[in-house]
Amino acid sequence: MPNSGGQEKGSVDDSKVINLTDAKARAVGVSPQLLQVIDQINRRFGIHIDVTDERLTRFKMLFPALDEAASQQHQFKLDNASEADQHLFERGIEVGKAQMMTDVIICILEQDDLIQREQ
Repeated sequence: MPNSGGQEKGSVDDSKVINLTDAKARAVGVSPQLLQVIDQINRRFGIHIDVTDERLTRFKMLFPALDEAASQQHQFKLDNASEADQHLFERGIEVGKAQMMTDVIICILEQDDLIQREQ
């Protein structure tokens, strides 16, 4: 049954919901995507890189280009391939692209002394 605001009781007005990732990203002056990448790296490697760390300056500058590169789609079609083979091929490209992006990000973070490889 709608309440006086025109919404059903118990429903949430999405315009009034605060996205914590967006709010945190705005508070520290980065994009929500960059914040998510740093959070993913922290979880994946069991580390804590603070998104406000000054050593992230170069990564913050490079991130828009990395993000755009990661979103590029290829248009290559395998000749005489079944739909399943084409799907596997495309999935392989996506996995390779994700690994390449991870490698690039790790290299940047290593060069900027945010992480170190164990010998």
